[in-house]
Amino acid sequence: MLYKVDYFTRPNGRSPVVEWRDEQQRDIKADINAKVMKLAQNGLILLNTKVLDNISGIDDDLYELRGVTLKWRIAVYFDRSISTFVLLCGWRKQQRVQERDIERAHRFLHEYL
Repeated sequence: MLYKVDYFTRPNGRSPVVEWRDEQQRDIKADINAKVMKLAQNGLILLNTKVLDNISGIDDDLYELRGVTLKWRIAVYFDRSISTFVLLCGWRKQQRVQERDIERAHRFLHEYL
């Protein structure tokens, strides 16, 4: 089963994930595209793997899609009402927990909702 994957777009027409991805090096872009495809193919089966995990204990449907070797993260919301993964924002992994990036993901999630 293929899941739908959408890139969150703000009211001003800009997509934080697309802009961030396009700024990355070619190998990181390729890794991101491969993981997004894997998410579309497998969905929540990837949960609690190195590819997809819950981003915080606060929102059950907010996850992070991960590039383990290349150290990137994308905040992903699973909109159960339309069975769609919504890619909210991305960042480079710098340390264990990056509160600023998680807060940004929550802001975009509330904007989406």
